[in-house]
Amino acid sequence: MTLFTRTLAGLWLVCYPSFALAQITVDDAWLRAAIAMSTSVAGYMTLHNQTGQPITLTGISVNPQTAAKAGVHQTLDKDGLMSMRPLPLPLDLAVDETLMLAPGGKHIMLSGLKTTLSAGDTVTLTLHFADNTNQTVSFAVKAGNTMQGDHQHHD
Repeated sequence: MTLFTRTLAGLWLVCYPSFALAQITVDDAWLRAAIAMSTSVAGYMTLHNQTGQPITLTGISVNPQTAAKAGVHQTLDKDGLMSMRPLPLPLDLAVDETLMLAPGGKHIMLSGLKTTLSAGDTVTLTLHFADNTNQTVSFAVKAGNTMQGDHQHHD
């Protein structure tokens, strides 16, 4: 193997995680603004796996100055009664699969808020994947009807 070939191979190995990560796209990332005295807020996004291989979302983290923890929850409607439960991670996404985290369904939950999130704020969350890559995502905080979809008071 020539020096040139080894150099190219080394560069490819160093750059590969970034290349693969660039093909995991996130659209419409937003958090619902917190209501007074709320200790949690729901967040939404659309995650697209365009890596050409299955991926596994293993975690979501938030700056500890913003909230104590971040996770994924599911809103359920049973006989007209809305409830919510945590969804255990990991979440697998097949090749070309899209995961929608949307009001009334699966969503991100920030619990143990340490600051009030108001419309116009931006919060950074980090998505963690099984291949040890991370993707930082900026979530816009938007006002919304807090009585629809996901509950703000769940911890």
